[in-house]
Amino acid sequence: MQVSRPTIYITLQRWMEEGVAGLDEKPRARKGPRKVTLKIANEVRKLQENPLLGKWRMSAALSRMGIEVSPTTCGRIMEANRRLYGLEKPQHAPREKLEMPFKAVRRHQFWSADIRYIEEHLLPDPKPVYILTIFENFSRMVLASAISPTQNQWDFLAVLAEAIRHYGAPEALVTDGGGQFYNAHALQFYDMLGIRKERIEPGEPWQNYAETLFSIQKRLSDFAFAKARTWPEIQQAHRTWWVNYNTEKHYAHRERQDGRHSPASVLHGVLGRTFPRSGALACAVRHAIHSPD
Repeated sequence: MQVSRPTIYITLQRWMEEGVAGLDEKPRARKGPRKVTLKIANEVRKLQENPLLGKWRMSAALSRMGIEVSPTTCGRIMEANRRLYGLEKPQHAPREKLEMPFKAVRRHQFWSADIRYIEEHLLPDPKPVYILTIFENFSRMVLASAISPTQNQWDFLAVLAEAIRHYGAPEALVTDGGGQFYNAHALQFYDMLGIRKERIEPGEPWQNYAETLFSIQKRLSDFAFAKARTWPEIQQAHRTWWVNYNTEKHYAHRERQDGRHSPASVLHGVLGRTFPRSGALACAVRHAIHSPD
C-alpha cells in the first residue's frame, strides 16, 4: 500500500485513542489565528505604490505603524500582491561587499556629508533640486538635511552648522572632493571647531556612508519627489523621509541586544563636542556662514 512506517504508527495511535473516528483524515490547516490579516496585506499593498520599497523597509514602515511583520513575511505578501495587482518589483544590481574605510566604532567619530540631485519632479522650474545631508556614521542617523534649489557653499555650511548646534561637533567629517566641502570658508570652519577633514578616494563614492543613505532615500522617497508639483509638497516629502528614516528600524542595527534598532534610538542622549553659544561655534558661524555682500 506504499505507506511509511511512521504513518502506520500514527494511524494505530489515533485508532487506539479515538476508535474508528480517529482514522478519518485530519485537516492540516493551522488552528490558531493567522498573523497576516487582510488589513495587513492591504497596508502592504498601499505602501507598494512606491515600487522601490524592499521587504526590509516594508517591515520597518509597518513597525512604525504598530504592525509587527517580519521582512520574510513582508516579502511573501509583496510577491503575492505583485502577482495579483501587477505591481513592479524593485531591481537591485549585485555588488561586491567592500570594507568601509570610515566605519565608526563610537558615536560622533565620523560624520559624512553629501549632496544628492533630484531631477524627477513636477515643479514649475524643471531644474534639479538638491538634498544636502549630514549623517552620523555610527548610529546611521541623519543629523541635519535640507532640500534646496541651490547647492553652494553657504547652503552646505548652514546645514553643517545646524547639525553641530543640535549634536555637537564630530571628530572628523567625511566628504568627496566637491568644492562646497573644500572652499576657504569651509576649511576655516573645520579648523575653528577642531574637526578633522577626511576625503574619500576619487571615483569611490561607496566609501561615503551618505551614498548608502541616499540609496535608502531613493527607495523611500523618490516616488513622492516625482509627484511633487509645488515647493511645499517636495519639502514635505523630504521631511517625511527624514523623520521616518531616523525612527524606523535600520538593517545595520538588527542584531543589537539593547533594544535600540533605529538610528535615533542608537544616538539618543549622546552628543559630540559642544560649544557655548557665545564661543567657538558662534564665532565660526559668523566667519564662515555669513557670505560677504
